[in-house]
Amino acid sequence: MSESTTSTEADYGPLTGLIGTWQGDKGLDIAPGPEGTENNPYYETIEYSACGNITNAETQVLAALYYRQIVKRKSNDGVFHDQTGYWMWDVARQLIMHSLSIPRGVCVLAGGRYSGSKAPTGEVIIEVMMWIGELFSRHLWPEMHVPLHSVRVLQWVMASYPTRKQPWSIFMETLSSTLTRVS
Repeated sequence: MSESTTSTEADYGPLTGLIGTWQGDKGLDIAPGPEGTENNPYYETIEYSACGNITNAETQVLAALYYRQIVKRKSNDGVFHDQTGYWMWDVARQLIMHSLSIPRGVCVLAGGRYSGSKAPTGEVIIEVMMWIGELFSRHLWPEMHVPLHSVRVLQWVMASYPTRKQPWSIFMETLSSTLTRVS
C-alpha cells in the first residue's frame, strides 16, 4: 500500500527546480517521414506538480512530481504530442526515475543515479536512461527479476530558473526546445 505525505515534507532533491508551469515557443521536432526527415516547429507547455512522498514496498520512499506536457505544431496549432508521467527522486539511493506515457501505445520507465552535475551556467543536469535487458530493473529493484524488453532511450534535462532546456530522443525522433517558467 502506498502512503503520501504533504509536498512540504518531501525532499525533491534535484527535481525541485522543475515544479511549476513551463512554456516554450522555439521547439523543433525532427522526425523520420516516408519521404525523408520532417522538421516541425512547435510550442509546448509542461506543468509539474508536487505529489509528496510515496512509499513503495514499505521500504523505498520516493518524492514524486506529476507532469503533463502538451506540444502543438506552429503550422496548425494541432496537438501532436500529449505526454503524462512522473519524475521520482529516491534520496536514499540517489536515484532519479522517470515514467512516461504517450497515447500511442508508448510507455517508458527510465532512471539513473544523480551525479550532482551542473552545466557551466549553473543548471542542474538530470540524466536518465532506459535500455534493453534486466540491468535497469535489477539496478533499481534488486528483489525483482523481471526482464525488460524495450528500446534504448536517453533523456536529459537541465533544470533551473527561469529556463529549462529539454533535448531528448525517443524512437528515432528528436525534440529540442528551451522553456521558461511562467508560474
